[in-house]
This record gives sequence, structure tokens and C-alpha cells, in this order.
Amino acid sequence: MKWYSWFNPKAYLRKSRQLAEQYCEQRKQKMFLAQYNLAQHIEETRRVYAGLGLDFDAAQASLKEKLASCPALQEIDPVISCASEHWTFFAALAQSQRPIKRILELGTYNGETTHLLAKLFPDAQVTTVDLPATDPIFIASYGRQDPGFRQPFLEYRARMLDVSNIELLEINSFLLPSLKLVPFDLIWVDACHEFPEVGWDMCNAYHLLQDDGLLMCDDIYMNTAVPQGQTHATLQAVKALEQYRLIDLFFIIKRLDAEWSADPAARKHIAVARKPKPSTR
Repeated sequence: MKWYSWFNPKAYLRKSRQLAEQYCEQRKQKMFLAQYNLAQHIEETRRVYAGLGLDFDAAQASLKEKLASCPALQEIDPVISCASEHWTFFAALAQSQRPIKRILELGTYNGETTHLLAKLFPDAQVTTVDLPATDPIFIASYGRQDPGFRQPFLEYRARMLDVSNIELLEINSFLLPSLKLVPFDLIWVDACHEFPEVGWDMCNAYHLLQDDGLLMCDDIYMNTAVPQGQTHATLQAVKALEQYRLIDLFFIIKRLDAEWSADPAARKHIAVARKPKPSTR
């Protein structure tokens, strides 16, 4: 058989293109890793903490100690867990003199962050909000359409939320105003990151936040280029609040590890917003 009788030029070109793209991507990632300045990002994080009267280094040590003392959190996988620098920030707040007695979380997911908040702030009431487990949107996300995954997921979440100062509200966050909740000292927003949901979450969170309270938002891409699967909705929402002088806005990197943050386009941040008292707005 002649070689050209089985040779497929289109398939060859397609495979060659794939290999070239993989090679270029690997080279690009190596370049990002080589250029990543961990010390600079740590120093920037320290400055944000200090500006809010918090101690980054002490918080790291405190968080490590707290995680070691929480049996439920010792079973988490650090690679796929909800852990990131917002946990360190929460630990810093717990060490501070800020009077945090009421905490709201929008987006419970598996309850790991909720559990940590309850342990860091044992004298605070932690209210966490997520869709009802029977809601079609809840079922269709994070692979929960598979009953073989959904049931263990719900059981794991129930274990995480089994703390006396945690309250789970299974409700669409759009309906939060109907509950007439008392304002909160700290609000953590980690629900849907797209419009319109992020719009009403930010609106509700702002109006439920005490004066001088802190509002934090997860998974913010600062890079103006939008790779596939990314959204800038949360960034746009917090920037709008800042533009109207409704908040003082800061950002910290979500994960300091180069593996997660070396690529500027993939790098995520956490927004930290302080709601000024009326006299200072």
C-alpha cells in the first residue's frame, strides 16, 4: 500500500496545529511562572490588610491553628476545596477588634467556608443562603444532576453546617428583601458570578450591610481580556458601587501560589469593600 493512500492531509494539519498550540501554551505558562513575583504579591496583600487595621502574617498563623483544631475541616482536599485567601482574611478579622456579630454568606456550596466562619466567630450568627436543593438550577450546577453525586454532596454539606451558630436559608437570593433581615457586619458573596444574579446579590448585600461593615466578593478577574468561561460581572458591580462612592474598594489576590496565579489572564482576586458611615460618604 502506498503511503499516500492512507495519508489524510486535513487530519495531519489538524493534529499539527493542536501540537503547536499545546507547545505554545506550555512555553507561555513557563514564562509566566518564571516572571511571577510572589514576594511582590505578598507585600501588596500585606498593605491592603494594614490599611484595614489587620495583620496578614498573624492571620496566616491563626488560620493554620484554627484548621488544625477543626476536625471537619481536616478532611478537605486543599486542591479542590473552597480554601483561598479569603479564609486568611476571615482569620485576620477574627483577630481584630472589629465587632462582628452577624455574618451573611450568599452561596453556600458545600459549606466549608460557612463552617470555618462559624468556628472563627463562635459568638456570631452565621446565615448562609443557597437555592433549595430541589431547585432545577441548583440540581443542574456543579454536576449535581447526577443523583450519585448530589446525595453525598448534600450529606457532606449537612455535616459542615451542623454547627449551632449556622443558619441555612434555602431561598433564591432575589427574594432576600422579603425576609426583612437585620443588617450584617460581614457579608461574603460567592454565588452566581454572572448578570443578572450578581446584580441583585450586590444590591441586596449592600443594603443588608451595616455602616462600616465589610462586603467581600469572590472570583474577580481584573484582566480586561475575557478568556472563554470568564465573566467580569462581579468586577463591574463592585466598581459601580465604588464609582457612586458607596464603598471603599480594595482587592487581594485569591491565591498566592504561582500554579494558580502566574498567568495574569487566569489570575483571580477577591474584592473587599467597606461601607462608609453616612457622614463620610
